[in-house]
Amino acid sequence: MIALIMVYLIGGFTGLGSMETQSKNYWAYAAPFSISSFEASGTSLELEVQNNDFDSLTITGISIDGDIVYSEELSFASGEAKNLTATLPSACGDAGITFNYGKVVITYDKGALTGLQQTGSRPFVGKCS
Repeated sequence: MIALIMVYLIGGFTGLGSMETQSKNYWAYAAPFSISSFEASGTSLELEVQNNDFDSLTITGISIDGDIVYSEELSFASGEAKNLTATLPSACGDAGITFNYGKVVITYDKGALTGLQQTGSRPFVGKCS
């Protein structure tokens, strides 16, 4: 019994709580765009996005698992944060239900360089609201 408790405390059993924490921590410090919060309700995904680059950047699209969920141009000065609303291909679910949106890709322009992509190594994981 003591061995099981030690394994749990050291992190041998990872569950949703840790997946959600890992997701939020990863996106909070991602670059060039970080996402300090993401909240899904119905087919809406609310994102608070910040440009962490030294230059101005323009988001031209966001896709999740290959589905385009945001396709407007939104410009950010260096260090600027903005809220945006993406449209999910299907409803999140009832409040409290877990969501896990896999491969997240942000497409953006930086000056004359267009079509650059930031691909997240962690999904968006949280609970529907």
